[in-house]
Amino acid sequence: MPQARRQRDDLTTLCQSVRFLVPCAVAALGSGCTSPPLPPPLPAPPTSIVARVDSLLLPLVADSVLSGSILIAHDGRIVFAKGYGAADREHGIPNAPGTLFRIGSVTKPFTAIAIMQLRDAGRLELDAALSGYLPGFPHADSITIRQLLSHTSGLPSYNWTLADNRPQELGTVVNWIGELRQTSAPGEEYQYSNSGYVLLARIIERASGKHYIEFIRENILARRGMGNTGLYAMDAPPAGMAQGYSRTEYGGFSRADRPSPLGRGDGDLYSNVFDLFRFSRALVEGDLISRDSWGRMLTPGLGTYGLGWHIGESCGERVIYHPGDVLGYHANLQVFPERRTTVVSIFNTDFLLSTLVERELAAIALGRPWRRILQDGDIPSEAPIARFVGEYGLDSSSTFTLSLEGGRLYFQESGKARCWARPFSDNGVYIAELNARITFEESSGGEARYTGLFGLFLVTGRRVRSR
Repeated sequence: MPQARRQRDDLTTLCQSVRFLVPCAVAALGSGCTSPPLPPPLPAPPTSIVARVDSLLLPLVADSVLSGSILIAHDGRIVFAKGYGAADREHGIPNAPGTLFRIGSVTKPFTAIAIMQLRDAGRLELDAALSGYLPGFPHADSITIRQLLSHTSGLPSYNWTLADNRPQELGTVVNWIGELRQTSAPGEEYQYSNSGYVLLARIIERASGKHYIEFIRENILARRGMGNTGLYAMDAPPAGMAQGYSRTEYGGFSRADRPSPLGRGDGDLYSNVFDLFRFSRALVEGDLISRDSWGRMLTPGLGTYGLGWHIGESCGERVIYHPGDVLGYHANLQVFPERRTTVVSIFNTDFLLSTLVERELAAIALGRPWRRILQDGDIPSEAPIARFVGEYGLDSSSTFTLSLEGGRLYFQESGKARCWARPFSDNGVYIAELNARITFEESSGGEARYTGLFGLFLVTGRRVRSR
């Protein structure tokens, strides 16, 4: 794990508050003014929402761990839209509400709706076998379209690193998937899989006679007025695109990019918060597909996943949502139908506590109690997190220590610089310099163990010495 450099950004330069702008007002950061006007905003944003969202996010921007754009809407009207931090750190370009981002697996609901549109048109059946569209594909006779949509096909996710940082044709990725071994029989288990949505993109092309993005553009984007959404291309990114960033260990940020398009249907779209809000209105209004198809999409199967959407609970309310991750970006679209509330968040850093940020944004939007993500105050020796101080095995040749000194927790790998470890829960700490999230647990016998995510790497171990 390399050398330390704590980077802090000037909030005056990085933080731009631009509320209630339609895409034409942010043309310099968008891909054009092709979208129709948004629903009229409320006359002024509720001061409490502005103050609370700022209180939640500005400390994270100041710590240089988070940047992106947020939108909150009630009753079909935008009550808050704002950019935070830098879209481009090297050139000092701030994020704004109209900034474009890669949205990762938020692409999947688009793919699922396209499949349901073809079903409504009588071009396919959900229980039709994959072999009808991909003859000769391994096990295609036993895998159905419904199983691909619900992540129950038994196919694991393909290895995107095979792309060797070059864009790949859809057919190439389909061939990679064909070489995978199924991890369970079709229909037996829920296993989230990007592979299924790549195959769905191919089915869309075979059933419609059009390229995937052509079908999506004509039947979803054009109908919802989403002029700032499209298929990302690494060699020709759209104007106004935020650069994605990943933490370097004991350093600053590296520009993150991943070859695309790869599978198309699983995670290759870009968008902004305004267009994702427009998309969410289709769910609320029952647009784009039949009522029967919406009912099928939003009925959980194995686990809490329906057909292209997660259906769960947050802040005591039912929520329909889909998150998305692609190197350097994280997005989430949350719709609370009974509360008529939508929360859109897109970040261009790989902050490992983004899901906690989204939970607190939802709490603010719903008028519920909320809390800041990272604890800044002094930590007393009797605090729950303090019971985990000690030395832990990291690998066969190194350890790390968690120590409490002067009211602060510190993480230090053997032979490396000491880093501030800030609690995010009673048993979890976050180390900004490493973009590391470590969660501890203690057995009834007093043995302490940890699960740590250091960037993309998962590490587990136990305490070898108490302090």
